[in-house]
Amino acid sequence: MKKIVSLLLTLSLLLGLGTTAWAASGMKNFKGDKTYTGFTDVAENAWYYTSVKSAFEYGLVKGAGATTYNPTGSLTVAEAIVMADRIHTLYKNGKDTLQNGSPWYQPYVDYAIKEGIITSGSFDSYTRSVTRAEMADIFSRALPEKEYTVINKINDSCPTDIIGHKYESVIRTLYRAGILTGNDAFGTFTPDQGIVRSEAAAIVSRIVDVSLRRQVELLKQWSYENVSVGIAFDAVAGTTDKATADGGLELMTGNSGVMIYKTKNISGGKAGMTILDVSQEELRTALAAGLGGVELNGTRMAFGNIPAYRFDFEMGKGTEAEQAMSGSLYVWMQGTDMMMTVATVLHDGTAAGRADVRPMLADMVNSITVSGNSPSVKLAK
Repeated sequence: MKKIVSLLLTLSLLLGLGTTAWAASGMKNFKGDKTYTGFTDVAENAWYYTSVKSAFEYGLVKGAGATTYNPTGSLTVAEAIVMADRIHTLYKNGKDTLQNGSPWYQPYVDYAIKEGIITSGSFDSYTRSVTRAEMADIFSRALPEKEYTVINKINDSCPTDIIGHKYESVIRTLYRAGILTGNDAFGTFTPDQGIVRSEAAAIVSRIVDVSLRRQVELLKQWSYENVSVGIAFDAVAGTTDKATADGGLELMTGNSGVMIYKTKNISGGKAGMTILDVSQEELRTALAAGLGGVELNGTRMAFGNIPAYRFDFEMGKGTEAEQAMSGSLYVWMQGTDMMMTVATVLHDGTAAGRADVRPMLADMVNSITVSGNSPSVKLAK
């Protein structure tokens, strides 16, 4: 699957960066040359270890104490402003010369107002927790808009929870730049909730280090009966597939697809029957035959109290196959009906192609819910 790089966004993003002159400035000023000695509360196996280490090396964060970072602590308005100021001064001058005052954050607030990072009177308190939307607005002004290059095609109708928000425009700008990715495959942002210091470290690291920015393809929710699936935003509307014995629904887009269908009154079906009453090997063999003899790898799991199997498969494994496919299907019982949901993504058949589409496939497969329940076993990205 080719990475999508948008050629849109030719109009001004209206970030309100002011008229600051950026002479002798640039991303080259971010050196990442500070020595990270570690924090006692940032374990090397923590998801945020690399982010905290990187943000420290770039001079964007400091410890909450001599040896601690407080990764789960709430980020305050003042701390968000300090991070933005450090990014701004390093980009502009190659060094951070701001020092604490009285109160400690006042010089940073004054600098942020002067440079157009915030406006006077924007906040009722600098010591309260900053919201995720406020943080996005502050960080969006730390660099000139040209440095927020678009690498993600983010539809104006997603993420859905920022639509109509005061800071919708700047939040979407950071999504398109690969700096924000959301809390899930749908890009859920929860704009009015707080953010913790470990999450902030990841965001500021992506701002100054372009190689850390994330390419994402956000999904949208699609439902049929009691099944909900995450599908690509450009997927076409669901249609009934009359070619199947019992009918089904299918959604397809350029390189991915989802199908949901049922086989009514399966042989031997009885009230209270679960998929565990069918041998996993027997089911695997039947499904493999139906897919043209493809190899299936089965996993036993559940949707809440509904037992199910997941079968993962690859089709067209040959090198440089014109159209290869990676996919996963869930099978479970609904009364005496056998239900199946299949998610697939196309690629070029190479190992690199399969690896490239894996995150998208995993997001689709892991987003499937049955009667509101998520799968108990996730497909690894």
